[in-house]
Amino acid sequence: MTAEEDAEVLADEQLEEMKEAQKVHDFMTSNNCGRRAGVSGAPVTADQIDSWQGPPSYEKSPEEVERVKAAISNAQSLQVLFGHLDGNSLDSVIGAMFLRHAEEGESIIVQGDDGDYFYIVDSGTFDILVQRQADAPPEHVFTAASQTSFGELALMYNVPRAASVICSQAGGLWALERECFRMMLITAENSRVKEYALFLQQIQELKV
Repeated sequence: MTAEEDAEVLADEQLEEMKEAQKVHDFMTSNNCGRRAGVSGAPVTADQIDSWQGPPSYEKSPEEVERVKAAISNAQSLQVLFGHLDGNSLDSVIGAMFLRHAEEGESIIVQGDDGDYFYIVDSGTFDILVQRQADAPPEHVFTAASQTSFGELALMYNVPRAASVICSQAGGLWALERECFRMMLITAENSRVKEYALFLQQIQELKV
């Protein structure tokens, strides 16, 4: 691969990363983007941010902490969400996650429901199913395995779940509650997202 081709690939990767950052920016700045009625449709207010006491902390073994860190390091989507955090902030995010055990056949997410948790797969497998038409059976679109994640879009955009998730092999999920997820994305420590937002404002083709 030539230097020019390398540069083009790098530019494409940066473009995709910036688009992901735009999603976070939209969530941070919009009071009505994709809103629906109900609790999950309410925007985060300045008073909520000021009064937030910070995330909870669930005890984990050193090995469990390292597994979550590895998932965040190895998954591009998680890097966009959490990769900009410093050591202490990342530790807070990991501390706020708790391990949910899932049995084969257990329903984790139901398409159309409000978003409640964001998940990182620790072990097992989870089938992602989408029902595109009311009179058609759900379609299998993806199987999530260790170090993959799902559930963030419904929390970011305050829209109904776009897919159902069913455990296909018993395992565990690291779960982060909606309020923690949203608050951690919009606190002042998320400087990288803010920098992206300012940069993206100057790039017309990325504004959608």
